[in-house]
Amino acid sequence: MEVSDHNYLLLLAFIKLVSFASIVYIILNISKNHCFSKSMNYFKTYFILAFILTFIHIILEILNLEQSFNAVVFVYFATSMVLLLAINEQYRNRLITIIFSTILLSYLLLSIYFQFTLLQNLMIHALGSIVLYSIILIASLNKAKQLDNIGFYILASAFLILIMFSFLELFYIYINNLEYAYTCAVSGANSGFILVIIGFLTQIMMSEYKVLNSIALTDPLTGMNNRRGLYHLLESIIPSSNRNSECYSVITMDIDFFKKVNDSYGHDAGDIVLREFAKMIKATHRNTDVAARLGGEEFILILPETDKKAALVIAENLRLKTEILKIEVNEISIKITSSFGVDTSCSEFDMDELFKNADKALYQSKSTGRNKVIHFLDL
Repeated sequence: MEVSDHNYLLLLAFIKLVSFASIVYIILNISKNHCFSKSMNYFKTYFILAFILTFIHIILEILNLEQSFNAVVFVYFATSMVLLLAINEQYRNRLITIIFSTILLSYLLLSIYFQFTLLQNLMIHALGSIVLYSIILIASLNKAKQLDNIGFYILASAFLILIMFSFLELFYIYINNLEYAYTCAVSGANSGFILVIIGFLTQIMMSEYKVLNSIALTDPLTGMNNRRGLYHLLESIIPSSNRNSECYSVITMDIDFFKKVNDSYGHDAGDIVLREFAKMIKATHRNTDVAARLGGEEFILILPETDKKAALVIAENLRLKTEILKIEVNEISIKITSSFGVDTSCSEFDMDELFKNADKALYQSKSTGRNKVIHFLDL
């Protein structure tokens, strides 16, 4: 090898190392806010091991020691095992972990006593990759379905590419072209690593989106939809209801004398009352109904395909259940009642009008004695 070629190889190696180090550094910084997750910690370990693998491989290439491939293959298998743990952390299959560990330990023990040739190492690498990444591919697809996260589908595509490169590697081994087989091994690892990075970052973005979306649309105290979440759901309900001319009813609810609960037992007790009242609503309403906490002690229930008579039955059922609800707070049993306002529309669905009318009925219920159900059409 000429001096100029050697310098060129060193320059390429330096650029590659700096690039990989920068990528790993950026990823570790992006994921530092997720250190509470075991899965995230496994991913961090994977990226560190992947960098170590790249470093070892570059050193071997610079020193022209491709025949001494044992360390590279061992770290490669160890890295793939950490990747499986990262993907499958919550749904880990003990049998799969045992298979992975057995392959890794077997190669470690054999590599201690034998210095495998490049041909042997390539064969072990190709066959091991096909077995191991097939397992990881299945785990990634299962996780993608369970979490509905496109990031895991991108990870699955990375593993599929690795498997395809491994089969191509076997083909070149079969025709005794070790240079091409070696190139396939390196190209597959690099392509897979890039896709794993993309999948990992996509997974984080999708997870963050779901968390932020949940925060924006959900009331943190009761776990119900908040006002924004309610209107978000209604955007998909209103067009179909107007097309089908369905009857829709709205029930607005307000806990009676809730301020007295806070004044007598404290705001913590008030929060417990709100949670228990919300739990009662969620346990009572149908799967097609939409419940939300509008703020304070006011709640709302949207009832699709429900006429006036059925809405009044549902509201009365909620009123009776509220009456018998016993809320235990610090060994004190708190009893509450609630007032209900109802409105129904069997023509064009105008949610703002229904809300307004149901609120008028609720105000009438509270101003005429509380703990009662009044329909707007009966005012």
